[in-house]
Amino acid sequence: MVLDPEGGSMSNRQTARSSRLVITLLGRRNVGKSLLLNALCGQVSSVSSQEGATTDPVLKHYELLPLGPVTFYDTVGTDDSGELGLLRVQASKKIVSRSDMIIFVVAGGRLTTGDMQELELLLRQKVPLILVQNKIDLHPVSQEIEQFCRLYGIACQAVSARQGRGIDALKATLISHVPDSFQHAPPLVSSGRRRCEQS
Repeated sequence: MVLDPEGGSMSNRQTARSSRLVITLLGRRNVGKSLLLNALCGQVSSVSSQEGATTDPVLKHYELLPLGPVTFYDTVGTDDSGELGLLRVQASKKIVSRSDMIIFVVAGGRLTTGDMQELELLLRQKVPLILVQNKIDLHPVSQEIEQFCRLYGIACQAVSARQGRGIDALKATLISHVPDSFQHAPPLVSSGRRRCEQS
């Protein structure tokens, strides 16, 4: 998956922006991106354990307080393969090109060669990036990944999307790394409510 087909950083591209922050979840198949998105939106729902279950980008609107309205995109696995898989990756590529933040999800306590290539591209683009170690209920937190994040200045958060562990901390990390232009977006609902809509 090549995330930057046109070259250059995201900030230099003339992409249409709205007042709603766009946050895209990236990562290999079966690292728990869909379950993590549900956890971030406070939704409890069944997610298939089948590898590559997400076959098209899925968006959800959410009120991330005290920040305001955001749009989350759940994408196909960066390692999707085959003719259809490559088409799905192309669709994800377009979403990444207009994203304001990226949540890069890994699991199993390791970074693959493909992960490293994706992260290198994202770092070159200078897009706000958070690396999430998911499934810490099944695998211990990787000190190697945390060291990698410190070395490259990447925000890192360990979570268990299935158990809900670390989700509030991840939200706080998201808010603290939001681009300045979105820091004062007006909320859509009062501070006592949350809204998550799926399109």
